[in-house]
Amino acid sequence: MQNGTFRQRLVAFLEDKGFYIILGLCVLAIGVSGYVLFFTGTEQKVSAPILAQRDDDVPESVSGSIAGIPEDRPQTVLQPEYDHEETGEDRTPSKRPAAPVYEPAKESAAQEAAEKPAVPSTVQVSAPAVVKQPVFALPVRESEIIRPYSGGELIADETMGDWRTHNGVDFQCDEGDEVLAVLAGSVERVFTDVMQGNCVLIDHGAGLKSLTCGLAATDGIKEGASVSAGQTIGRAGNTMATESALPCHVHLEMTENGLLIDPMTILKNN
Repeated sequence: MQNGTFRQRLVAFLEDKGFYIILGLCVLAIGVSGYVLFFTGTEQKVSAPILAQRDDDVPESVSGSIAGIPEDRPQTVLQPEYDHEETGEDRTPSKRPAAPVYEPAKESAAQEAAEKPAVPSTVQVSAPAVVKQPVFALPVRESEIIRPYSGGELIADETMGDWRTHNGVDFQCDEGDEVLAVLAGSVERVFTDVMQGNCVLIDHGAGLKSLTCGLAATDGIKEGASVSAGQTIGRAGNTMATESALPCHVHLEMTENGLLIDPMTILKNN
């Protein structure tokens, strides 16, 4: 009868022979794994895409096959897919079609010609417009001024015996002398005033009007008639009651836009 219990004998056996048992099991496992890999590896399907490699990228340890695939077995190389229809052209990544470049449509020759300014074949230079200066005339030919325009200044009035403004210019003349229109225009009024005598009011346009007073007669001038500068509109007669103390003369007043102005600012160069 052997000494010790079964447990004690098993422990003693494993301590003596355990290393060899473990080594044998490892060898057996390696053998089984090699058998399985060698005899069943060619029947497994390729589950992942195999990309083409260059010859110089294949490891030296692999001879005649790629990643364990025998040389005599057709190799499947998956190409990248595209979202376009197949046209038969080479669609490898290195030859992928370039993106289209947008070019604006060229305008037609007719449009370009229409947008370009027309260049005249000959340059025409028009002559400068001639601006006619208005013609002015003194109310009496070869006359002298015996009392000027005073504006807002008061002056002594011999006839009325007081100080007052003089709103026109008095031109000395003889009775019966011709009285002329100082500027072309249209006769607005022909009237007789107790203090100013016989008068002719002419509208010259542009807001300018003239009033000639102290006439003996108006020589048939009618309202609405057109007159030119220097045309006779009456005869001198010294009929102004407010200036009867002065020698025979013609009294001329002028307004611009309704405001009195000095007639000589217009007539001084005539």
